[in-house]
Amino acid sequence: MASYEPSVRGHSDWTGVFTMDDGWYTSSVDCSITPRPGNKKMRPLGSVYVNASIALLEQRPSSGTLFFNFAHDTDITPIIDALGILNPPEDLPIDRVAFGHSWSSSELVPMGGHLTMERLSCNATAISPAGIYVRLVLNEAVVPFRACQSGPGYSCPLEEYASILRQGLPDYASECELPESDPQHLNFWWDYSTATRDNYRDETKCD
Repeated sequence: MASYEPSVRGHSDWTGVFTMDDGWYTSSVDCSITPRPGNKKMRPLGSVYVNASIALLEQRPSSGTLFFNFAHDTDITPIIDALGILNPPEDLPIDRVAFGHSWSSSELVPMGGHLTMERLSCNATAISPAGIYVRLVLNEAVVPFRACQSGPGYSCPLEEYASILRQGLPDYASECELPESDPQHLNFWWDYSTATRDNYRDETKCD
């Protein structure tokens, strides 16, 4: 209410009900009222983008050197969860403010928040061989992939990165009971010039 009443009435008494910590924590728990850690729908939703990004990373740069997607903060949080970075070890409590947890919406998805997946072609170093590596950057900060950090700059060998994620990600089509008549994977990076209304799916169990 506090975010909407001022638009109509010029003020809102609700702004004084909660402390700044309460407001910050509520946003972290809700993440704008979307899937969040503890919600079983979150990882299947994020897996759609993550699986497509793996396919893109495995292609050579001839497919393109830069790919951009623009979305709401509520589209980014399921991807972060599916990647397994910054996820809290357990569900956030809703009866008190849990200070010090890693799932802070103000840090995960601030205004202009962004997640970058870098495909790096690296020379050999004292600690890693030459090869193709993946590094995750969230809002200008390198975030180590929890299961693999053996490459330069907390990166992970592409082959290992892809294998770890593919083994652990749920299948969106089956988990969310996606109709067979709908697209079974994300393809707009490749078919953006031929997209039509028919490319979009109906609602699923995860919506």
